[in-house]
Amino acid sequence: MSYYNRDTSLLNSMDIDSNVPEYWSNEPSPLNLMGSFAVFETSETAYVEHRFKVCGSLSINNAYGVGFSATVGNSYVDVVAVNVGGGFFDKLGGNVYDRVALYGVASSAYSYRSNQPTQDVFSVVRDSGFWLSSGVQSDITDVVARGVEGRLFVRAETLADRVYAFNVGEVGGTTTNVTEADPLENGVSYPVRIEQGSPLMTIGTGGGPIGPHVMYRLGTDGSFQGEPGWDTETQIPLWPWPMEAWVQAEMRTSDYSMFCAGAAPPCPSSYRTAAARGFAAAGQSLSNYVWGTLGSVVPPFSVSAIVGDGRAVVSWDAPPGAALASVAGFIVYGIVGEARTQLAVVSDTSVVSVTLLDVPADTQAFAVSAVDADGRESGLAYSAQIVLP
Repeated sequence: MSYYNRDTSLLNSMDIDSNVPEYWSNEPSPLNLMGSFAVFETSETAYVEHRFKVCGSLSINNAYGVGFSATVGNSYVDVVAVNVGGGFFDKLGGNVYDRVALYGVASSAYSYRSNQPTQDVFSVVRDSGFWLSSGVQSDITDVVARGVEGRLFVRAETLADRVYAFNVGEVGGTTTNVTEADPLENGVSYPVRIEQGSPLMTIGTGGGPIGPHVMYRLGTDGSFQGEPGWDTETQIPLWPWPMEAWVQAEMRTSDYSMFCAGAAPPCPSSYRTAAARGFAAAGQSLSNYVWGTLGSVVPPFSVSAIVGDGRAVVSWDAPPGAALASVAGFIVYGIVGEARTQLAVVSDTSVVSVTLLDVPADTQAFAVSAVDADGRESGLAYSAQIVLP
């Protein structure tokens, strides 16, 4: 997704649903796309700080690694990877990895456009979490990992603090404050956040959360890198993903025939299959696809509430068709502080708005969950503050 990136920042970026390796290179063992968020060196700049910054970003269903850093002075903060071929490659050390989550790192974790066999495009990071060169160190803290086929920290001397790991081949490294338990049972329902009130919310550095928080847009609109507020977290919800319908429509137009022009041997016909897969599949949405990658019921987005004349009108977005098929209904809550009270149950999934009478006077906000046919209830995406008409 990215390459040289000196003095570059990626805020709220996403690399998703990669193609077969032959799309990246004509080499027998293509190595030119080693990570979703990569920064490479030249002979003159290897030990010069590149200050490549990746924050609030995701790598979903990709055949290669998450990060590839061949320089120093780079940072990966609040970065999430789900179903990828490899983790992070760090050649020189001197980088920062903070609140990183790896859910599913293995050669078999992702799915291609076709059934093309796996190729070794992720080299030393294949099936592993962090690969640092011998004798170098980076700052690695507050890591959550689940389903890493190989070693989470490949080299025994790699230092890491505050790690929550489950179902990994081996934790490895020289780690402190390690908890080996399933994050899906202790505070992780969705890849983009840690659930409030869960054990993972308080065992991170300084009593904070361990794991990423990718819930709000980063950077003040109109600001440039280095200006005040350019990378601070706003209160603008990131989900549903901005312009996701347009992004999906654009991705569906790709047939990739240009990559096969003049190829020797000729590209197999499977390379020209329809682009409507993954998040671009019929009946899917980008936000629903990402939030559902860990198997939890996805909550409704864009909840709004208008209060007046002794009533409250609460509305939300309908789930996409792929999710709606398994949704049995919705539950509307009133929020007071950290507490919530059930105000209505909606069993008709075609209904995406409800009028509430006799709302408790101390209600501060409203929220909506979804319930599937098995009775599993989603979390709450965001609460809607009361808006007066």
